[in-house]
Amino acid sequence: MWRLILLILAVVMAGPVRSELVPLDFAVPKTLEHSKFRLEPLTQIYAEADYEAVMASGSELRQLFGGDWPSPDFTLDANRQDIATHEEQASARKAFTYTVLAPAGESVEGCVYVIPAEDPGFDVAVFYWTRTDGALADAELAEVLSVWFQDVW
Repeated sequence: MWRLILLILAVVMAGPVRSELVPLDFAVPKTLEHSKFRLEPLTQIYAEADYEAVMASGSELRQLFGGDWPSPDFTLDANRQDIATHEEQASARKAFTYTVLAPAGESVEGCVYVIPAEDPGFDVAVFYWTRTDGALADAELAEVLSVWFQDVW
């Protein structure tokens, strides 16, 4: 089953408004290890596998996000540009994107996004997508992410 989950987190923010999503002294988690998947920051090293996952789920992603991404003519180069944007956002601590990998890293199973919330009552929105043809159950990923964000973030 293919789904998007939206987890909205209220983050206690003290002091002046800052341009970063998280405080400068917060150590942003680099990985999450689980028996059925692992998370790693989405970088160029995953560009080809990410592109394959995106295109394998293209019609579902367009339906889910209500737009034309990824278009049927979306290219690997365009995916690399998208990933570069995600890397720049992470470097600036404005948003964080993780690739969801099969346990041994042999395939990309989806992505997790940590972005500023649009709802003024919250600071952070977290959502993910998984491949329609993947082995990872949405409910299992959602459960693990909920605990991870509560305990680590």
